[in-house]
Amino acid sequence: MSLKLTLSLVGSVFVLSACEMPQDVQRGYVSAKGRSALPYNQDLGKIVRGTVDGCYYEMMEGSAQGYLSPVLEPYRNGVQVCDPVDSAE
Repeated sequence: MSLKLTLSLVGSVFVLSACEMPQDVQRGYVSAKGRSALPYNQDLGKIVRGTVDGCYYEMMEGSAQGYLSPVLEPYRNGVQVCDPVDSAE
């Protein structure tokens, strides 16, 4: 693979990822389902809910914008904890 092609592919991936806008999040609300998936001593102030997908995320530190780490169900590997989203909202 030539260097020019490699740089072109990397540039394309960067442009595509830059176009994705992060979804808005809701703070201060964690459903019973969401709380049951969290560790006992989890700081609920760091847990947010996506307004589009209804999924829970933990706000991680380490970047200027923050980083959202998906909250996963403890006994189901890779399954994110989400509430049903009402399309009328």
